[in-house]
Amino acid sequence: MSRVVLTTKHRYMEERAARWFTPANFYLLREEIKMMDSFQVVDTMMRGHPTFGKKVYTVGFKQRPGVVFFVVSSGNDVHCSCQKMEREGLPCRHILSVLHHTHTSQIPDCCKLRRMQRRGDIKAERLDEMKDLGSRVFDLASEDAQEFQEIKAFLEGWLDERRRDDGVLAKQGNDAVTTDSGGTLMTKKIKFFHD
Repeated sequence: MSRVVLTTKHRYMEERAARWFTPANFYLLREEIKMMDSFQVVDTMMRGHPTFGKKVYTVGFKQRPGVVFFVVSSGNDVHCSCQKMEREGLPCRHILSVLHHTHTSQIPDCCKLRRMQRRGDIKAERLDEMKDLGSRVFDLASEDAQEFQEIKAFLEGWLDERRRDDGVLAKQGNDAVTTDSGGTLMTKKIKFFHD
């Protein structure tokens, strides 16, 4: 992907959109990102079960009170009453305003239709997902000294093991490598994550 010039104050969201969407769709979406600052969440309601129910956000113009849109969020599913997502396949400024209001910089998967996305950039998608997940984990772990130490030790151990594995694999070629505990390195890594 060639580097795009970021032009909005929502740089993280804009940069991720540039990675996910085709250039033509990115430029359309960037206009929605620019316009989201004209809106604000004026009310939030919960419908149904407190945990599994739907949240309904009322989004209105900052300059023209009275004109509102309803963004319904349930798990990873998000819809807006303007129905731009259904018509054009890109999230609208109202959905983006709700994401900003809830401090979420990741565009939900339901708003990233396959036909609108770049093809073959799997590593970038994985990296984005890991950064988002890592950010949430690190934020929570930083609040507790013991959890911080556990997460830090896990990551340092994983990196050390990865370096050792890469060194052993480089020496052994493509042959399966057996660890001292009797499993292959891959099964050891899987066990490491489930401990």
